[in-house]
Amino acid sequence: MNKTDKSTLTNQLLAGVNQSAPRCRPVNHVIIDGGWLIHRLPWKRNVTFDVILDQHCAYVQKLAHSAQCQVIFDGYSISIKDHEHTRRSEGKTHCNVLVQLDTVNKNMIQISSS
Repeated sequence: MNKTDKSTLTNQLLAGVNQSAPRCRPVNHVIIDGGWLIHRLPWKRNVTFDVILDQHCAYVQKLAHSAQCQVIFDGYSISIKDHEHTRRSEGKTHCNVLVQLDTVNKNMIQISSS
């Protein structure tokens, strides 16, 4: 399967956009990529996951200001990006981690912002 040509896709999408439409509209709904959010803030060691969750929730509230906000996690069902994900992950392994709010993040994971 060939990789997609994103510039061609962008050109096709923009072809149908009304260029005279106002570009600055008030934001009343914010959508955040959950994968980005997980990696955005450092995960502290020796604290429970509910503390980490509170930290992420506070960050989302700060980003959204007074707008409604949704955090979307994709990749948990069939996606058009599956082929690319498989290609990038060849030879890499991972483990599944069951996260409970009262579990202490000790040696399990240390995710830092990049």
